Amino acid sequence: MSDHLSRLRRADEKAHRERKKREAQRVAREAERRQFNGAWTAVYDACQAGDQNTGSVPNLSPFLVLAKALKRRGWDVWLPEMADGLSEELDHQFIYRPGQVFIVELLKIAVKPRATVKQLAIAYQSFVPSNAPRTWRNEAARDICEYIATRAVVAEQAREYQQRELAEKAAEARLAALREAAAKRPALGKQLFAVHWYGQGIRPAAIRDKWNQIHPRDVIDSGTAGREDIKSSMRRGRDFLRDHGASITEASELLGMSFDK
Repeated sequence: MSDHLSRLRRADEKAHRERKKREAQRVAREAERRQFNGAWTAVYDACQAGDQNTGSVPNLSPFLVLAKALKRRGWDVWLPEMADGLSEELDHQFIYRPGQVFIVELLKIAVKPRATVKQLAIAYQSFVPSNAPRTWRNEAARDICEYIATRAVVAEQAREYQQRELAEKAAEARLAALREAAAKRPALGKQLFAVHWYGQGIRPAAIRDKWNQIHPRDVIDSGTAGREDIKSSMRRGRDFLRDHGASITEASELLGMSFDK
């Protein structure tokens, strides 16, 4: 099999593996999303049962399931701050803040190591408001879900912004390193020229002729000496790309090189 066909086969196999990986990641994310939404739904149901049967404690195990999902995402660390913020405005005119604080406090217990339903039940029974809306538990749980979802969006945006900043700084540092290395190699232009055209299937003699046509002031010798010059340039160019982890296209763009003129 020719070098070009082998390269095509490897590229196709790599692309196929990447597609499968992306699909597996998509399926995993979707399953995680459904599980997370299901955990919240179970908490809503528990709160609704508590609103409908005020004299008994509903099944609070869904809080433990939801707590695990929050911890997997690292969102449990927001709960103490959220409780503090909500507690500062208990007399909100339109929102029943005590209910929201109640739900957050239950979640704070649920995310603790070795938390139990019994511990949740004690906390649940410790707060029985005298003048609350009829469905205050269920409504509060939905509000807290929305607060956490909003905070997650903001956190993801901040993470993406930080990643972009880091990527930009890394790109700048990489460009500076490439330019510094290129400055120490006066013949790098010819070396990358040879790498580029050899990758296009052009033989050394033809690469030499193309170079001489474009660079009449820096002519490469004819005959065997010229062909060996091109071969040596190609090897050195490949070494440069390998040492700096760059492709020929990337290096030429970063260094502002053109191989056609």
